[in-house]
Amino acid sequence: MVEACKELAKCWLSPNADYSKFDASDIKNLTSMQILQFLTELFNNNVTLELVKALQNVYKFNIYENAEIKCKWLRLCIKARWSDKVQDALQFVNDQGRMKFVRPIYRDLYSWEEM
Repeated sequence: MVEACKELAKCWLSPNADYSKFDASDIKNLTSMQILQFLTELFNNNVTLELVKALQNVYKFNIYENAEIKCKWLRLCIKARWSDKVQDALQFVNDQGRMKFVRPIYRDLYSWEEM
């Protein structure tokens, strides 16, 4: 189960990855835990703003309501310095309120000097 997530993340992180070759069906049959693992694999590597925007275009992570996935997604956006997502992150921590989600997001925002 985990290997599929790692392989997909490796494809996205490839230096010569063609983002247009990815499709929403890549994650269609993955469980929430597998999607979370996929996002974690990406988060544990250096990601670019271009890569994160491509992920959004292909997989539409903004529409996920699962708090674990949403938190990891927003943290990935912050890590990539996607300023448009800062308001979404703040809204999420205000709505969610659980320290499990609030602390990491605030920590990520704090490490981003401009924010």
